[in-house]
Amino acid sequence: MSFSVIVPVHNKGVHLERSINSILNQTEKNFELIIINDASTDGSAEIIENLKDSRILKLNRSTPGPGGYAARNMGIEASTREWICFLDADDEWDDSLLYNLKTCISQNGNAEFIAWDWLKVRGDEKVRVTLPIDDQQEYSLFSLTDFLLNRMVWTGAVAIKKEVIKTAGMFPYDRCKRGGDLDTWIRCLWKSKCNIWIHKALSIYYTDSVNMVTKTTISDFPCTYLTLENLLKQSPSPQLASAIKKFQNSSIYSVLDRNIKAGKAIDYKLMSKFKPSILASNFILKLHVKRFLSFLN
Repeated sequence: MSFSVIVPVHNKGVHLERSINSILNQTEKNFELIIINDASTDGSAEIIENLKDSRILKLNRSTPGPGGYAARNMGIEASTREWICFLDADDEWDDSLLYNLKTCISQNGNAEFIAWDWLKVRGDEKVRVTLPIDDQQEYSLFSLTDFLLNRMVWTGAVAIKKEVIKTAGMFPYDRCKRGGDLDTWIRCLWKSKCNIWIHKALSIYYTDSVNMVTKTTISDFPCTYLTLENLLKQSPSPQLASAIKKFQNSSIYSVLDRNIKAGKAIDYKLMSKFKPSILASNFILKLHVKRFLSFLN
């Protein structure tokens, strides 16, 4: 097996060397690295141009896309390997990651979607994030239901067979400004026949990087809503249906709560798009209590 590693870059010059070196220094050498300059204006393009390695394919976009979704899709279309991995230009991999992936695939021949632990880093603080299922084992099977209940897949810690992500529709560049990663993983996990979790911390997510999408994009209608509504129409198991509704409730509340904290008025037209059976009354109650308390402070 071999890997295509896709890195979208939009104004990440101060972090770019760290992320690219963590890929080029992998102990497993059988990969291609596809770097997409997503219309950077901070000197990132010059840094990319100066990279010299036969495994690197350099692509360019003239207009930046929200969340790097269009850039990732460009990388997927250009890829030539069986497995697709992603790393954002401000994050980092352990140098044994691809070796661990290769070992996992060789021992789990039916795998189509693989995720693993990562470290969430802010300054000197490091928090390990893992899937709380059989976490004393090296590998665990997990399902879409497990993902919806735990939300434990992160873009820098996932590998997917190319045919699976293409069949699932790739990243929603034309309909989402944020939340497109979650939407993509839901569709991929729905299509994948076997999902494996590696209980090793092999990626690093830096939460204090410059130009982060999560810091600059306003919360809006949840990107996952229509995808999950479509899944509900396909008569999933009772366990999956329950997990979908819990995920929907949490997502709706999160969006509205973020907007209140940002001083943005509640959009009742937005709220009216959700079915009353999914928009649980207890979330609305909590939301209005929190809003009322904010006026008292």
